[in-house]
Formats: sequence, C-alpha cells, structure tokens
Amino acid sequence: MRGPRTELSTTANERTSGSNSASRLPSNLKGFMISDLQIAELLVFQYNYSGEQLSTGLEESGFDYFDLGKGPHGLCWSYKVVDGITYIFLRGSVSFWDWLKDLMAAANPFDHDTLGPVHPGFEMGVERLSKDILARTKGPRVLAGHSLGAGRCRILEALLKEAGEPPLLTVCFGEPRAGFSTLAAYSADIPTRSYRNTGGNFIRQHDLVTDVPFHLPPEEYVHRCALTDISAEPDVPLRLKLSVFCYHHMPLYAQALSIP
Repeated sequence: MRGPRTELSTTANERTSGSNSASRLPSNLKGFMISDLQIAELLVFQYNYSGEQLSTGLEESGFDYFDLGKGPHGLCWSYKVVDGITYIFLRGSVSFWDWLKDLMAAANPFDHDTLGPVHPGFEMGVERLSKDILARTKGPRVLAGHSLGAGRCRILEALLKEAGEPPLLTVCFGEPRAGFSTLAAYSADIPTRSYRNTGGNFIRQHDLVTDVPFHLPPEEYVHRCALTDISAEPDVPLRLKLSVFCYHHMPLYAQALSIP
C-alpha cells in the first residue's frame, strides 16, 4: 500500500479497468498515519455500509462512531481512531437531500463572516457538525471526504481552525469547489491533498464533479490546492450506469491509489 503522500502535483499515469467495491474495512491500520489508499478504502466502506447493518451494533461497522445523517438537515459522517489520530470521514451524495444540497450552487453563495462566500448546500449543517466533532472527538484529527463530503471538508477544516483546533491534514477525492478565494486563503496553512480521477484524454475523460461550481464572475469558486491526477478507468457497466460521471465513482479512486 502507498504510504502518506506529501506532494500536491503528482500524476499517476497507469490505468486499470473495472470498478471493484470494498465490502470490508482495510486491514493493517498501523503506523503513525494511515495511507491515502486506506483512507480511500474507508470512504468506500462508508458508502457501502447501510442503516440495516448499523442497527446490528456499532462494533459491526468498524468505526468508532457512525451517523447516517438522515433527513433534510442530516449529514453522514463517521470517525475512527488509529494510533491516537482521529480520522473523520464525510460521505458524498446518496440521498435526495444530498443531491438537493449539491444543486444549491445556483443559489447565491452563503457569505460567512470569517470564511467569505461559500457554497450554500455544502455549508448547510457543517457548523453544527464542527461543534459535534469537537464535543465527541479528541485531536489530532485528519479529515477525509468524497464529492459532497469533500466540499464539506473544506468548510469544516476552516471552522475547526476558527475554533482553535485545525486538522493535521485534509484528504479529498473528487472535490467540487466549496468557496471563494477567502476560504482558500484562510485554510492555506492546513496540509492537504486533493485527488482527481482522469482517463487517457483529459479533455473528455476526467471526474467532472471537480469542475463545479464554475469559476464564473461574480461567483468565483476556487479549489484550495492543485489537484493530484490519478487514473482508474471505469468498466462498461459503470459507464452505462453513471454516464458522464463514471470517473467520479469512489471505488475507482481507491483502485487508482492501489497501483504501485
């Protein structure tokens, strides 16, 4: 497995096919900080873990805490403590309410007193989440998210910094733009990596979620850091199922990071 990365602009040129989904937590969670591959596998597991499974007992989930985030104000997140570090995972869009919050980019940005203009759908519920995290967990913390969860991570890391407890690291996959330059500048001292899945022809083949919301005045959304390109090709069934968003599939990110 790959160890933790420190670069912001590394490109993996290898390509593979298929879209395997992890059905269990990764093993060998040892060492000072787990790898980005293991973080990706935990995010895949978070997607696959259902409410029916969670009702059988938290210990079955493998996480130390798991909130399915149901309803219009819900936000799915979980955490796991490994070697004294609390890893916090924010899931992407699954429910109707998740998708509705994604589409709120067309609305006027929410203007936060400290963070500046931010995506109103991503911001919804994150201030409450930050307080919940501070109450339930101890630092140091690492944040990780995919899709909507990645956008929320950008706002969450800034809110934790504002509270005096910035995360050690934020790792994002298929990250949409969460805010304007004010947000990016405020969190600039927090170490981060953000991955984008791409194909052979970047113009047509890449994770399109990383392109939105668009950077068009007056709504000038930006990414906080350069995106790290990695590559895992979706197979034919996945292309048919997800169409233009087939490169966004979270298991492909785990697959791409598994390439030596």
